[in-house]
This record gives sequence, structure tokens and C-alpha cells, in this order.
Amino acid sequence: MPTDSLQRAQRWRKRHLEPGRVKGARFDPNAVLDAQTHAPAREQSPAAAPSPIENLVRLAAKMQALAQAANAELIEVGGRGELVDLEPLRCALREWPTEVVALAPPMPLRVWLALNEFCLPRRSPLWQYPNRDEPMGIARLAQVAGIASNGTSFFVSACDDPERYDWRNWGGED
Repeated sequence: MPTDSLQRAQRWRKRHLEPGRVKGARFDPNAVLDAQTHAPAREQSPAAAPSPIENLVRLAAKMQALAQAANAELIEVGGRGELVDLEPLRCALREWPTEVVALAPPMPLRVWLALNEFCLPRRSPLWQYPNRDEPMGIARLAQVAGIASNGTSFFVSACDDPERYDWRNWGGED
């Protein structure tokens, strides 16, 4: 280490000694970073990744558009869910983060019924509800169905593949 000048000695220490072994360079959680020297400048690129909130808003708009299209098709075919391709909507539902299921956008009851038809008993109050065009979130679905739940089960089953539960598909190829 040079001893003729303080600047040369500091430069040498900085280059040659391990930062983790120097007492002054230890991590201090209470220290405030000097923005000019320590933090690299972040340049905002025009193609920066969208924030999680922006992603949720975009996905919610996509889900609502798909739900409206599915509702129109269901009205056209008399509510028969097997005649409408609900897979694009199921895929969009699967993209929705599980942490915020309660914030999923409301969809018309007719669409929820078509998505949950394979697991929803016919005696459920949802089938007798008069306004099938009413947009409902999962909490409102649970309320109308009369179950003591936040309605997450409706969302989860709407994401699922109904073919999995069709007993006619069980068993081997005979």
C-alpha cells in the first residue's frame, strides 16, 4: 500500500482489499444511499415492463370483453353452455393472480353459470335468480347462492376443465 499520499492509499485499498473485509464498507441497513455515487442511474426505456397494477387492469379488461362476448353467445344459443367455446375465458381466468381473486372483475350471472355448470347443483338458488345478465363478482355469487364463503370456489371451478369431471370420460378405452 502506498504511503506517500492519502489519495493513492485510498485508491489502492479500494482496488486491492475485499470490500467485505473492510470495516467501513460493511452493510448498514440504516444508512441512506448517496444517489450520485452508489445507486446506478435507471434510465426509463419506452418499452419498460408494465407494473403489476397495469397488468391487472389489462387482464380485467380482457376478461370482461371475453365475458361479454360469451354472454352474447349464450343468449343466442339459449344458455346452453356446451354450445359456446368458453376456453378463452377460462384461460384468462387462470392468468388472474390467486392473491387477488376477490378483486376479479364481475361477469354476468349467465356466464358464471355456464363456467360452473359441471359442478353446480340444479337446486342452487343461482339457477333460479331472475336476472342472468346482472354482473356479479364472486362475493355476490356466494351471497346469492346462500353459502357462507367469499366465493373463491366459484372462481376456482370456473378456471377448471369440465371434461375432467365428466364420468363418461373415465376409464380406459375398451
